[in-house]
Amino acid sequence: MKHKEHIRLLYIDNLRAVIIIVVVMVHTAVTYSGMGMWYRVENKALDIASMVFFGSFLSLAQSFDMSFLFMLAGYFIPLSFDVKGPARFIKDRLYRLGLPLLIYIAMIHPIAVKLAHPNEDIIQYFIDGVKSLGFFSWSGPLWFVLALLFFTFFYIIVRIFVRKPMSLVSPKIHIVNISMLTLTITIPAFLIRIEMPLGTEFMNLQFPYFSGYIVMFIIGIISKRLELFDNIDYQTGKKWFIITLSIGYACFGILMIFGGPMSGDTQILSGLTWQAFAYALWESFSCVTLSIGLISIFRNRFNRQNKLQKFLSDNYFGVYVFHAPILIAISVSLKWLVIHPLIKFIIVALCAITASYLFTYLVRKIQFMKSVFS
Repeated sequence: MKHKEHIRLLYIDNLRAVIIIVVVMVHTAVTYSGMGMWYRVENKALDIASMVFFGSFLSLAQSFDMSFLFMLAGYFIPLSFDVKGPARFIKDRLYRLGLPLLIYIAMIHPIAVKLAHPNEDIIQYFIDGVKSLGFFSWSGPLWFVLALLFFTFFYIIVRIFVRKPMSLVSPKIHIVNISMLTLTITIPAFLIRIEMPLGTEFMNLQFPYFSGYIVMFIIGIISKRLELFDNIDYQTGKKWFIITLSIGYACFGILMIFGGPMSGDTQILSGLTWQAFAYALWESFSCVTLSIGLISIFRNRFNRQNKLQKFLSDNYFGVYVFHAPILIAISVSLKWLVIHPLIKFIIVALCAITASYLFTYLVRKIQFMKSVFS
């Protein structure tokens, strides 16, 4: 039984590693497109090819990648809570999530700021941040960890008061359930964005996207109870994956052309507009169907590891924590290189991913660090 469980989880390890690589690519894309928030933006003047590529890539990644990570995080929570109990579970979460978050806020974020803005008086920046409580917004990419801590503590409260989990029946993956789940994400997202346009953040948390994060976190918890991941057959998952990247992407293109973004209209960002609803619907559909597709494809085709895959999965969390200053340092060191932004994006992304993994590998040679960044 233990052997079966171990083998079964390899595909999730591989998935996490892939998603973290996508995260590094996303932040590299923001660096060379200006589409989004990041420590350092080098280029905002884009030709049509760059605009289409970066816009499409970043929109697709935003639609599913972090929601997918929340789902995977939720998947492991019920069993861990059942085995450890509330006290030990809380201690474990604070160690595995809280400690890396504190390290990032206290050390890595100031380093990233200094690398991105060499003229910044980093000592004064740190003092001002502490005095004004601005350091609460210094989570950088680890906003995910901060949000996950909030979600986890809410789960603990629910479990303390609800001793016996509800009896649920594992649903089939078909268009009705997919549509219902998509709308469950879409409607709150649309309503939130009426008052909080895309790009709005508080404490480095972008609440316009939280509908997907919360729903997918809950789906992860439910999926573990029902072993739902094991019930997604390969052909069904592959079908929805292909539909998303073909018909779904075509719908995205139509929305970008006729919904206004290509001409500078920003109605997709917020408000009681059909564009805002359509964009929230497309995001939610992509989130749900890509999650189904990736789970089924990786469970059936990548439920094993060679040495490279094991290396990637062993070090993915450290890469997530450390990649920001590494990416910034590489982009600053190559600012003299004047080439097409798409080519520069590829070069810098490859360098940042490689350097982040190598740095994490070396850091994890220290026993204490290995236990923190695992």
